[in-house]
Amino acid sequence: MSEDPSRCGLGDRLSNARQGGFFSWFCLAAVAADEPSPVRAFDPAYEWERFRPSGPRFHDLVELAFGLDASGCIGAASLAIDRSFIEKPAVRPFARDIAKSFLYWVLPTDAQAALQDEIGLIGAFADGESVVIGHPDALWSHLLNRFTRARSEAEVFMGRRSKSARSVGHTGIAFENCGGWLLIRVSRE
Repeated sequence: MSEDPSRCGLGDRLSNARQGGFFSWFCLAAVAADEPSPVRAFDPAYEWERFRPSGPRFHDLVELAFGLDASGCIGAASLAIDRSFIEKPAVRPFARDIAKSFLYWVLPTDAQAALQDEIGLIGAFADGESVVIGHPDALWSHLLNRFTRARSEAEVFMGRRSKSARSVGHTGIAFENCGGWLLIRVSRE
């Protein structure tokens, strides 16, 4: 999925988001409250709703959680991706796609611009191991190492670093590897 021009994200109503392209592209369905979550702690300031892909192939590998304020607007969001989904070259492009699409979808414009290089690296399907048919302008593996930086979110995505956090404007962004999962957390500050 590419950037959706009608995207919703932080500050928008979850009811609108559920009708948009991000939810339909990844076939996201609500998770039962009693189903275990890879996210250990949720901010108690919000009411949380969780979603997973409805298809059996990816259902247990990805979870999205949205923290809603009193008016039903998204104040925080979390994407959890099983590390095995990222580490296997045969399925890694799918993990890259949902991570990249989530970031494009959820981040406000200023935060998206600040993370543009990182999002590009996360979404780079031609990583030297995964087999994909790519656009001639896609980043190739020999370019990936040149663009990575010390606090690179892409480095956390690939499992080379344990965590990274930053604030851009009024948005907090954190990537962390813990308990066999990559957690991407975004919140309004």
